Amino acid sequence: MIMNVDSFIEELSGWQRKQCSLVVHIIRNSADGIAEDLKWGNPYFDLNGGFIKLFVAKDWINVYFYKGYLLQSKLLEPSDNVKMRTVKIYPNKPLNKVEFTKLVDQAIKLNQK
Repeated sequence: MIMNVDSFIEELSGWQRKQCSLVVHIIRNSADGIAEDLKWGNPYFDLNGGFIKLFVAKDWINVYFYKGYLLQSKLLEPSDNVKMRTVKIYPNKPLNKVEFTKLVDQAIKLNQK
């Protein structure tokens, strides 16, 4: 049974493990006080309320930003929830580390208000 975010990532293979490790590394190194857990079977990060969650599917990874509608980034795409936005990662479209780090920093500032 998967007990924490690190165990979750270890269960992944190939490109998914690499990209999720990068996402989690950026989040963990962005601010103090970010809580992490597994919710709905996927990594979930909390900073003064919902912050970011990951959803790992077979062919893609979605990184959801709970207050994404208030953030500005060319990486963000709409989601089924009007307030959330997502960054989609595919095997042939790896994460833009610089832009993603800027996006996480924006989300942190928003959640610290």
